[in-house]
Amino acid sequence: MNLRAVLWLLGLTLLLLAGFMLVPLGICLLYGEHEVAYAFGESATISALFGVALAWFNRGSIIGEDGRANYFRREGLAVVGLTWFASGLMGALPYLISGEIVSPVDALFESISGFTTTGSTILQGHQIDALSRGMAFWRSFTHWLGGIGIVLVFVVLFPTGGRSLFRSEVPGIAREAGLQRVRDSAISLVRIYVGLTVLEVILLATCGLDFYESTLHAFGTLATGGFSNHATSVAYFGSWRVELVLVVFMFAAGVNFGLYDNVLRVGARAAWRTALRSMEFRFYMICISCSTLFIAAVLWFWGGSNGEAGSELPNYSSLLLSLRDSL
Repeated sequence: MNLRAVLWLLGLTLLLLAGFMLVPLGICLLYGEHEVAYAFGESATISALFGVALAWFNRGSIIGEDGRANYFRREGLAVVGLTWFASGLMGALPYLISGEIVSPVDALFESISGFTTTGSTILQGHQIDALSRGMAFWRSFTHWLGGIGIVLVFVVLFPTGGRSLFRSEVPGIAREAGLQRVRDSAISLVRIYVGLTVLEVILLATCGLDFYESTLHAFGTLATGGFSNHATSVAYFGSWRVELVLVVFMFAAGVNFGLYDNVLRVGARAAWRTALRSMEFRFYMICISCSTLFIAAVLWFWGGSNGEAGSELPNYSSLLLSLRDSL
């Protein structure tokens, strides 16, 4: 294995992550959270220093003595694995430096949960509500970055070695796919992901959410992770319109993005015919539909409060509410 090439690419990824940390830093400055902004500035500096060191001391290692790329599938797998681990470590720094999460283990857990879009959290309800706006943004932003794949963004910005990285991160890429095709596919996937995010932000804003909360919940939706800046999550808004937008985009985010790539290449009608012929897509729709109907039936037969006054349980004697909550 070409370990120096792996470390060089990992260094570039850490530089990219340092750049991403400047986004929540800007959010902090926008809302006057200067101490938290300092935490992001320090974290970005640490990530950048590690990145510069790894990239500098291992420069030129990706090209062999014969002038050909000395970088293959196993190096790609190593970079993908190390990138998620390193991102988790660096992503925990803002929590620790700001003091909003004091335990290193808890900060690492929250960071890795964000980047892997797992959605688990060590924060209790009151702690989620107490997060600064900049930190709540970073928490959801890690979801969004993890959902798109930092490696995928890396392929777009740094195409060298991109084919091995892309094949290691994105399923369904042919072994013989050329570098230009890989880069074009990566750009297409990023464009789709960003486009869906922007569209969801706009729709959530029309449902009454402000731009900040629309963005945070779009991040959690498209990444299918579910982080929110409220302890009660989506129930905080008490709006079926908000829930409907989130459900539609969560469904869309679970679809193989290769189908969206088909929409861009061959048009919506031809892509829809391809989707209907896809066993994966049909199975996905059947699973969601059957699960929704089954859980709704269970809720409806149970009844919850059954309309009793003073009960804290939902009134699941309403079939519509049963379907809404099940979906």
